[in-house]
Amino acid sequence: MLKNLTIRPGIVRDITNYSNSGGWYDCDKVRFRMGMPESIGGWEKESPSSFRGVCRAIHQWTALDGTQYTAIGTNLKLYLEVSKTFYDITPIRRTVALGANPLATQAIGTNRITVTDVAHGATANDLVTFAGAAGFDTYLAGALNAEQQIVEVYDANSYGVDITGGASGSVVSGGGAGITATYQINTGLVSSVFGTGYGTGTYSRGTYSSAYTFGFSNGQPRTWSLDNFGEDLVAGIFGGGIYYWDKTSGTGARAVALNSLAGSNQCPTLCNGLLVSEIDRHLIIFGANAHGSVTQDPLLVRWSDQEDLIEWEPRPDTTAGDLRLSTGSAIIGWERARQETLIWTDVALASMSFVGPSATFGIVVNSTNVSIAGPNAAVMARNQMYWMDKGSFKFYNGSVNTIACPVQSYVFDSFNQDQRFKVFAGNNGRYNEVWWFYQSLTGTENDRYVAYNYVDELWFIGDLERTAWLDPSFNGYPIATAGGYVYLHETGYDADGVALEASIEGADMAILDGEQYTFIGRIIPDIIRLGTNSTASVTYEILQTNWPNQGQSAEVLKTFQVAASTQQDVRFRARQFALRVSSAQLGFGWRLGTQRFDLQIDGRKQ
Repeated sequence: MLKNLTIRPGIVRDITNYSNSGGWYDCDKVRFRMGMPESIGGWEKESPSSFRGVCRAIHQWTALDGTQYTAIGTNLKLYLEVSKTFYDITPIRRTVALGANPLATQAIGTNRITVTDVAHGATANDLVTFAGAAGFDTYLAGALNAEQQIVEVYDANSYGVDITGGASGSVVSGGGAGITATYQINTGLVSSVFGTGYGTGTYSRGTYSSAYTFGFSNGQPRTWSLDNFGEDLVAGIFGGGIYYWDKTSGTGARAVALNSLAGSNQCPTLCNGLLVSEIDRHLIIFGANAHGSVTQDPLLVRWSDQEDLIEWEPRPDTTAGDLRLSTGSAIIGWERARQETLIWTDVALASMSFVGPSATFGIVVNSTNVSIAGPNAAVMARNQMYWMDKGSFKFYNGSVNTIACPVQSYVFDSFNQDQRFKVFAGNNGRYNEVWWFYQSLTGTENDRYVAYNYVDELWFIGDLERTAWLDPSFNGYPIATAGGYVYLHETGYDADGVALEASIEGADMAILDGEQYTFIGRIIPDIIRLGTNSTASVTYEILQTNWPNQGQSAEVLKTFQVAASTQQDVRFRARQFALRVSSAQLGFGWRLGTQRFDLQIDGRKQ
């Protein structure tokens, strides 16, 4: 008899495979749409240009003259991308004239040079640009007078850089008497580091030999918060400074500290994050230092005067002000929602709303015993806020709700919680999905995703390295970052010029309740071909399991290629089986329908 094989939509991993009979158990690069699985869209590099460091924030806006800007914040730099060209706008923290012949070669055959600069304040991986250096030994002036990355910090007055050339003999000092060194702001960590004291994490993090104590504002990977104030960019580093880039200065100008702007009054200098309130146009700083203090208060929220980035003094003639949250140890996340701003601490969710004169803003705590994985773990979609907590997924629509998640244990059991600040949430509005990218226990960067279709209330999982996500972009597609590149997503069905490998696997399915062995003589596949490849095919695999928890890989009974929905003779016997569907061909995607199987009771002996 021909029997329809209807498999329940969505991935379920938090019960046994056999208990999930008739459902899907695993997938990669496959989504669910209208209850049916299909391969996800592909991606391609937006441009061949790349950036330095790992991107943890991306923001786009359009100027009045139509120029489209993309800001990218990495652990090393701050960039603007305009017309597929990256411009380095990383702020400068110090420019200094070095003493005479401050460069010295090291051992013969190495490219390392010792640089002497008293109280340089640099850390390993910082970037410095030399100018005015004269060539010496085998080092050419052109190689010296360039941006260099500091690879070692020896003490408070010296550090090492690697420059093409190499010592030809004994240690030689040189460079001349006219060298200037321009230091960019200290770089940040790529990954979280735990521990205390000298030698923890990056060598000489902070000032030389300074103690290091883990907290929310140190020891975490560098994360940025980016927003535009009109045509200009404001940027904040979690646990670090606040910067401003003026559009009228052009892409050749770097961002500067906000409090360095002419006329600034009581500007905060430290933050965990920032955003611009859309209706009332205040710049809001989360985790700011208080008025007259240089010490960060991780629970303090401050805002500027309306329409004024540089006036922060609360007076009767300004709307500047501040409020301090009373629940938690630090502000971890912040996002714009409908007519309010949501603020997460390590133990609570609060709501900040515009209330008008004279208070300007008010804050109320919505829920306690709730938090957020990291600063970028929340995203707004369909007028609701979705986020990853430390052990569950939640949404907010006026109240906090936990989302039932059948892959929750699978995700959090394989999630490197030490690296939770890397988690990045993104909306894929075209398909009604929220994606969370996270680092697995064995990964070194965000290498997995879990996604939720908030219309069909279905979950799916997979492997993909992405460190930041934005939807929609100027091109109408989601964009994401990985490995120094910006990628356009949902473009065709290829993975940046190579075949996209998509697969889905069902749970163990008992045939006729598993009472007897069953003979399956043929399968009538039901698929829709997607993409431009007219000759590609989908691979069907039938995996036999005669007992619960035996393991689906015990025996692959049949493998065949399906180029169209035509009958396939298979001829196998089993108590239960699982179906696996996959593809890996250029220009090809697929959507599954309802498969039909020709079943007969069989007398095969055990």
